[in-house]
Amino acid sequence: MMLPAALIALVRDHNAQPDDFHSIRLCISGGDKVSAELEREFTDVAGFPIDEIYGMTEFGISNANPPSGLNKLGSVGSACAGYQLSIRDDDRRELPIGKKGRLWVKGPSEMIGYWDNPQATKDTLEDGWLDTGDIMRADEDGYLWFCGRKKQIIVHDGSNICPQEVEEALLEHPAVDNVGVVGVHNLIHGERTYAHTFRCDPA
Repeated sequence: MMLPAALIALVRDHNAQPDDFHSIRLCISGGDKVSAELEREFTDVAGFPIDEIYGMTEFGISNANPPSGLNKLGSVGSACAGYQLSIRDDDRRELPIGKKGRLWVKGPSEMIGYWDNPQATKDTLEDGWLDTGDIMRADEDGYLWFCGRKKQIIVHDGSNICPQEVEEALLEHPAVDNVGVVGVHNLIHGERTYAHTFRCDPA
């Protein structure tokens, strides 16, 4: 079980060979989006794909691509037992399947509040539901697809740009080992997209 950044470093190690992965039966990753490029590279060296999960400190792991079930690559999986999920618009109305919106979660391990911060608790919890602030869409099988974090969405000329999607596209280039994308304030366009790429040459 590793973060995507650590997995990228692992599979891109210049000495990494399939034999090094022969004892591994399952790889689980969360904490950030697993890019299509990382899925391809990991599968090439390990012989099987990564199982993505989703969760937060506030409630634990609510979603998983089950090891014994269907693993939809690019998805963070379906709801774990005991959890309820709701994708809502900015007015907190539930959205239909396929529409992007903020993910709200309700579950048995949900926090009761932030320590000594009643305002943050009030902003996050409502009627037993927790607003994750993450943008998701659900498919017809109940699997969720991560579309970015509300606070990280870049608004350029009225268009919403997900930095993770830009990062995923840049990671497909062989000269890029890692990348970070942010929005930079611009008087004309609102925000401009700025990317910083990294190349880690083998020692």
